[in-house]
Amino acid sequence: MNCGGRSGVLDRIPIGAFHRRLLAICGSAWALDGMEVIIISFTLPVLIEAWTLSGLSAGLLGSASLMGMVLGNWGWGWYADRRGRRVAFQWTVLVYGVFTGLTALAVGVYSGFALRFLTGVGLGGALAVDTSYLSEHLPTDRRGRYLVYLDAFWPVGYVLAVVLAWVFLAALPAGGTISLPVVGAVAGWRLLFAAAGFPALLVFVIRSQLRETPYYLARTGDVEGANERLAAIAEENGEEHA
Repeated sequence: MNCGGRSGVLDRIPIGAFHRRLLAICGSAWALDGMEVIIISFTLPVLIEAWTLSGLSAGLLGSASLMGMVLGNWGWGWYADRRGRRVAFQWTVLVYGVFTGLTALAVGVYSGFALRFLTGVGLGGALAVDTSYLSEHLPTDRRGRYLVYLDAFWPVGYVLAVVLAWVFLAALPAGGTISLPVVGAVAGWRLLFAAAGFPALLVFVIRSQLRETPYYLARTGDVEGANERLAAIAEENGEEHA
């Protein structure tokens, strides 16, 4: 089976439970991406005061994740083309989840910049790989529509960022800290980053159950594997795969 044949078979498998589940899995990551991009705008004023940042330092810290996204978009896209979508699809989420959480431990502009940059590497990779992973499971006539659905998850992340900022920044008592057992007083912005990173780890666990795309398997010569994936998709959708 060639790549064109794979598209033809997918076109004969109606949209069903598998595609909706995959959209939700990809969409959850895109919502977290949207949250990550905007969350620095809420925390930066606090960090400027806490770390006594100059205008230049604040600008670099605020744009660190965007710089990382440029590298991540190219690097993870290159990796996914050569080693497969599945691994990149999983690890991009883990990268930005881990480094978002670790941002809570930043002690100054240098460590903050490094951690936000590495967060962006994961974010940029997710944006590049998720669209490929989703579209390579869809019938041709539904790809455009489903990619629009995927984009709709982005503003959901903005809402999540607002909620987290309100909980950990605006709603805190004077001083902007929360007293926790053992560790004592913890700044709200640290808890915000820790909370923002946790959902990505859950998404990583869910993504670890997914398999390689039929398109990539067929393109690399694994015809049997591609047919097995197509059969599994058809079965989950309640259809027969011929």
